[in-house]
Amino acid sequence: MQLQYLDQEADHPAKLIYDIYLPDAPPDTVHNAANLAREPDFRNMIIWVEGLTPERWPAWNEFFYEFSEFSRNRPPEDRIRFLILLDGTLSGCQPKISLITSVRDWAGTVDRLSMMLYCTALVRDRRMSILQRRLMAELVACLALWDQNLADYLIQQKLEDLLEPNDLLYDFARELNWNENTEESWPAGTINAFENKNLVHSACLVAKGREQDIRRRVWQAQLSVLFPVIEELRHALIDHLGDHLTVPFTDEKGRLITDRTEMEVGHIYYQLRNNSKGDHPLRKQVRYLRDLRNHLAHMDPVPKDKFHLIENVEVLLENLSTTH
Repeated sequence: MQLQYLDQEADHPAKLIYDIYLPDAPPDTVHNAANLAREPDFRNMIIWVEGLTPERWPAWNEFFYEFSEFSRNRPPEDRIRFLILLDGTLSGCQPKISLITSVRDWAGTVDRLSMMLYCTALVRDRRMSILQRRLMAELVACLALWDQNLADYLIQQKLEDLLEPNDLLYDFARELNWNENTEESWPAGTINAFENKNLVHSACLVAKGREQDIRRRVWQAQLSVLFPVIEELRHALIDHLGDHLTVPFTDEKGRLITDRTEMEVGHIYYQLRNNSKGDHPLRKQVRYLRDLRNHLAHMDPVPKDKFHLIENVEVLLENLSTTH
């Protein structure tokens, strides 16, 4: 039952429901919650109610309360169940509670794991590498947070564009009529409790010019996917290069390295550049890996024009796997 299509009687809940579900009721029947609850032919249904406005809510709130009170003596299997959606400006309203009323608050109900599972399912069939699918799911989840609509929108974009998503988020904000003056609140849809914090919607951040917060979310997504792979590659390179890596040696910062397993990606590149005879075939790839690690280590998200640094990770993974 969608009230936005029933404007004529929307301010008179009992009369509207009689007209829809009990049109053959005796003409002398008083259309109120008490009589409606006693109607033998009005039972065992679920009625979805949406489209309420702040102006109409008081009348409907009173009706739902009265109907609940008069329905208490009916067997549970015979009761009418109203499911009332309070969204937008009504999301902060509290209905009058009777003994058989139940309120479900959707604030804070979506967590990171829920969104990650959702985004992972969305990218499962994309024609991308495994690493790029993982990165895309993570980026979308970190930007969408609790908003499924934003996740659905972002998942259709190119992975490269998600590295610098401000334009995409601005377009999303514009569709919602969000701007620098938009209220930051749960009723406005711009704030939600997420992982025990009140966070601002990514599109709202862009609309308000808070681009640094978006950069941090992009960096967090990149870090969680790429940094473990970089560490995996570091160990693989140490094993693969063997005698090409000499210890002890002192790095550019004066640190003495005596154990190959303690060598960072930058140390490995330094030795390939300075110690190898000729140009080692992995030198360029290790340099790209070093550059990628430096971005992430300095809380600097990899930009769109350096997407090749991410692609290089996959090339290096494949090259090292085929040489073992």
